[in-house]
Amino acid sequence: MIDETPYQKLLAALGDGTSRQALALLAAFLDGLLSFEEALTAIAATIARANGHGTALADVALAATLTEQTGHPVPVLGLAPAADDLDRLRKAVDTILTDGDLTDDAARETARMRTERLGRNEPIDAAGRAFNDGIARSPHVTGYRRGLTADACQLCQWLYREGHVYRAEQPMHLHPGDRCHPIPVTTTERTNS
Repeated sequence: MIDETPYQKLLAALGDGTSRQALALLAAFLDGLLSFEEALTAIAATIARANGHGTALADVALAATLTEQTGHPVPVLGLAPAADDLDRLRKAVDTILTDGDLTDDAARETARMRTERLGRNEPIDAAGRAFNDGIARSPHVTGYRRGLTADACQLCQWLYREGHVYRAEQPMHLHPGDRCHPIPVTTTERTNS
């Protein structure tokens, strides 16, 4: 198992911070301080911005890792979040805000849990997709190993396969909120599928 990297720790902090911000906006809506449209727009935009930060963080982390591994400067790739990110997030937030009677305590708690999960997982997932994309696009990478977090789930531990090297073109399997990430291999080390 691999120790949690600074990149993984930054991702966790980004997810936690985004979750707190989204929950504060939801609370303002539930308290009547924001209209439906204001809450919808603010929560979706907050998470979309964090997705952009997660994507940029992945791009910089990959460049730094490759610079260290190759011994020469490797530039960032200019990775960007999906073009439809904000629209997709608006739909997700709309579902949270309209699914149930938010005057009911149980429905409010469900909305809080879903908002917290969306705020935490989205930037982590965006970073994971970006890191996968960067691994596949980088001319310096021949493959990758699965980097595990200290609290990696059973599936991630199985996929680690004792440091198995996957082909660079094969996207690493990710699940919501997964902070495990590919560790690039830059040598001619044999890769498996």
